[in-house]
Amino acid sequence: MEAAIIARLPATLPEAIDWCSTDTPGDLAGRVGVQVAIATGADDSLTDSTLVDVYCFAPTREGAFDLAEDVRLGMLSLTATDPSPTGNQLIDTVRTASRPYWLDYRNPATHRVAAAYRVTSRIQ
Repeated sequence: MEAAIIARLPATLPEAIDWCSTDTPGDLAGRVGVQVAIATGADDSLTDSTLVDVYCFAPTREGAFDLAEDVRLGMLSLTATDPSPTGNQLIDTVRTASRPYWLDYRNPATHRVAAAYRVTSRIQ
């Protein structure tokens, strides 16, 4: 699921970002990007229900919140799509589990806003 979201999410955003990955670059200063991480999940033998944490990074708090709102719309737009490179993983639904909130990154040059999304998907 991480790879599918990372492959598709940047194209849903109104402005280009510097990076989208499961890892953060070594130097975040002045860079705008998104980190995607699976938090937990479950399945019923057909549908996977995955909690996905998404962290938005920007040089300013306002910029991080703006990016987080764009990402929220982008995540929600993945509903009823197949963002996987192999074309076999259908995302049924995306729901906001935790709306965007500021999370101290302990670096005045880098601001982080976190949110969580519940994604249900299945192999086609």
